[in-house]
Amino acid sequence: MGGTWPKWFVLKGVDLLSDATCKVADGINLEATECVSDHGKAMCKDINGQCITHRDGYYSMSALCMILGVVIWVAFIIPRARKLQALPISVWRVKME
Repeated sequence: MGGTWPKWFVLKGVDLLSDATCKVADGINLEATECVSDHGKAMCKDINGQCITHRDGYYSMSALCMILGVVIWVAFIIPRARKLQALPISVWRVKME
């Protein structure tokens, strides 16, 4: 469960950051933000249009996740690792009574 629930947020972010329009053969551009989902693509196809992606949210979301990972690494993981490394060896030993 811990590895699967973040996928929903990432995929929703990709959809939110994507930008697409539905271009009809007559040269009419219909602004369709819903053209990134299957439902929007089906509606565009029903009117004999073609979905054209102007901005793919995958790259923006990848950059956002990388920045978030670096921030977590620098702000949380490195200080915690240094704190654990500074502990004396006696703390790490198992005490059997």
